[in-house]
Amino acid sequence: MKKKILLIFLVSVMANLIFSCDKNFNFLEVDCSECYRIKPDNGELIIQVTINNENPEVPIAIYRDKIESGRIRIRDTVSEKTVYIEVPLNHYYSVKAEYKVGNDSVFAVDGERIETHRVTDQCDTTCWIIKGGRYNLRLK
Repeated sequence: MKKKILLIFLVSVMANLIFSCDKNFNFLEVDCSECYRIKPDNGELIIQVTINNENPEVPIAIYRDKIESGRIRIRDTVSEKTVYIEVPLNHYYSVKAEYKVGNDSVFAVDGERIETHRVTDQCDTTCWIIKGGRYNLRLK
């Protein structure tokens, strides 16, 4: 019986560490040169698309939340393989790209949360890192 209680206690402590609101990153390796001393409000989505002869420009749409929400934040047409779009942090974003393949349209979709995490005990001072926000919309 004591072993069960101890196991439940350890599992709950680990769950709290992993899923805590502050999202402390004490137990992961962090590149301190990527830390912000003040918690950032905005970060960059990094969006990769395919640019080729058939698609020298690619229309993209960035949604706040899942695409089904219909909350388009930005529409743009890009001509670079990698684009950086600044957005508010700690939200889920979905990105959709439209390609022409022959006479058809093909859509590529990706979604992820971009968020801040507080780092303690790894750098000279408590700092913040940004995780997420990378979207691969390249054609295969």
